[in-house]
Amino acid sequence: MFPSNEELEMYEKVYDYTQYSHDNHVNVIPEASFKKLVHDTFHTITDTLRGTYGPYGSTMMISDQSQTTTTKDGYNVFEAMGFSHHYKRMVYLAIKKICERVNRNVGDGTTSCILLAEKIFNNLNEMVKTPDEKRHVLDILDKIETDLQKMELINPKEVKPLNMDAMKGLINLASNYDESLTKTLIKAFNPVVDKETQIIQSVRNVIPEADVDYSISPDSNTMYAIEYMPGQYRVRVNMDVEFALSMVNPTKVRLILYDHAFNETDWLNFIEGYDDTKTIILARTFMKSFMDSSWLRYLKQKALSKQPVNIILAELKGSDIQNEFKDLAAVLKTDIHTLVTASPIDHANLPEHTITIYKNNCLCLMDLTKKDIPTQYIEMLELEMKKELSKSLVKHQAYTDRLTALRMISKDTLISVRGSSSLEVKMVMDKIDDCTSIVRSALEYGIVPNLLVYGYKRLGWKQKDDKLTRKIKQAIKDSIVGLFEDIMKSKYGETYKPEMLEKYTKGENSIYKRFTSFDVINEMTCPVENLPTSTQYDLEVIAASISIVKYLLTSRALIFDAHLMTPQGDQGHYKI
Repeated sequence: MFPSNEELEMYEKVYDYTQYSHDNHVNVIPEASFKKLVHDTFHTITDTLRGTYGPYGSTMMISDQSQTTTTKDGYNVFEAMGFSHHYKRMVYLAIKKICERVNRNVGDGTTSCILLAEKIFNNLNEMVKTPDEKRHVLDILDKIETDLQKMELINPKEVKPLNMDAMKGLINLASNYDESLTKTLIKAFNPVVDKETQIIQSVRNVIPEADVDYSISPDSNTMYAIEYMPGQYRVRVNMDVEFALSMVNPTKVRLILYDHAFNETDWLNFIEGYDDTKTIILARTFMKSFMDSSWLRYLKQKALSKQPVNIILAELKGSDIQNEFKDLAAVLKTDIHTLVTASPIDHANLPEHTITIYKNNCLCLMDLTKKDIPTQYIEMLELEMKKELSKSLVKHQAYTDRLTALRMISKDTLISVRGSSSLEVKMVMDKIDDCTSIVRSALEYGIVPNLLVYGYKRLGWKQKDDKLTRKIKQAIKDSIVGLFEDIMKSKYGETYKPEMLEKYTKGENSIYKRFTSFDVINEMTCPVENLPTSTQYDLEVIAASISIVKYLLTSRALIFDAHLMTPQGDQGHYKI
């Protein structure tokens, strides 16, 4: 017997986002249903991540392909979340893309970013009643987000340079108070410190490498092995192992660069006038037609005449290969050979350097000095960086990374992470990447008090701000204080009372006025160096939170692919 209408009123309808599309045989989820889908998905994400937040946050258990581990790292928890509902996953991926910007630029920040976005959205959603109000609010949020990402507006009086005490505190926070990892990273960074000021001048770049050993007990601690990589300038390459092994020791070679797939024409231009000096051809890749004919013929010829092969092929690897070629060419003081500049090679004028090949995949230049730094090229990059500064902080970070390598102020350290499962090792490697990012960010932009204090101050009112702008900025500032409240609630649970927080956030002793960090565990203000964060971190987290809020506010209808129109069993059901 079917329930009556009166009985159905006792139930709440759930999971009906696509009911309209099924009822009307159309691939559309209308605005009301799609908004509900977006908000329900976001609510699930925030409820999950809130449990990991702060020093009192809980660890989450993650299981993947029969491997289980625990973590309280927000990004790993967020990344491990999966939504079986196709459209909820679309919403999740849109939010993930925004969070990745924070994680890539300053390491950590996923949990703070998402929880802050939730609070800002809840505060602003009450202000938006009409389409005009929404448009106006979105315009203001755009301006605030752009302003936060202008690093040239950082007030140097409120920012401190990174010193050893601050660096230890920074890594300790970013590693979730993992003392073993903190000690390992301090050793791996091997900071160069000014003896008089104790300010850190430079650190080594840390690269993690996985080493999964299933014979290790799951209860044993993760093990680390540190190796300092050689050379003054390094590029990632892919080359024949035999050739790589022959250059483990310092070897003098010529280098020639091709920014495209090396082909038959390039070979003919190269081989003409070649004097059999050991030369590395560094290209984007090598055409199969060339490898199967000319290269094979060359190898056979050398084998028959019992002569050594002195031409070595290497492919350049990296996330931004075109710029890697430009930077390497500037360091080598040579030209890049392109498809349109095909001509015979002047072998006598090719750059010659002493190199080693490290771990078969890293070409290290050994004989560079400060005199070799391409000053004019660096000045050009700095000029480009200033032009792009207000447009994209991500692009600005890419320029900064290139300049760091070009100035050769950073050498590389390889950390081999050894653990009992690939999942455990991956999470530790992610944490190392986070710590590396935030230390480099703090070295570049300085440190400020932990818990978004600097971002809070940057949101201060300006004379030109209209009434609504001031109201929105205040809503964001209130949301930042709300993060503090989340930490206090996780500490005190049901015994928490609002007045516990007010004595630290209001009045003359407010941490937001004194510009000091706040130790939540001991409930006292403390010097910035004890609990620091990177200046860039503070601003990035708030900017990314605003990006998420804009996405939530602009959620409209969804039109999806026609082949997904078939009902997937989500026509709706009821629960009490």
